Amino acid sequence: MKRISRKKSLIIITLFILILAVVIEIYYETNVFKVNKVHFNSNKIPNGSSIKLIQFSDLHAKVFGKNNQKLIQTIKMSSPTLL
Repeated sequence: MKRISRKKSLIIITLFILILAVVIEIYYETNVFKVNKVHFNSNKIPNGSSIKLIQFSDLHAKVFGKNNQKLIQTIKMSSPTLL
């Protein structure tokens, strides 16, 4: 039986690690939600007041915890003015 050269073994291991990293990244990006906070000012909002807006998108019918409890809890903790 022929042995695989050290160089080929290294290439195969490197490719395997890269493919595994890509698969893990894709899984993470499609199954974990992120909260991004953005602050901005507008002349249309009176001085001294604020509006907390939550926009959620690209959920693709994913479920985050039993009955989406993780998502719902995160929204409630933010105390939004608008959804």
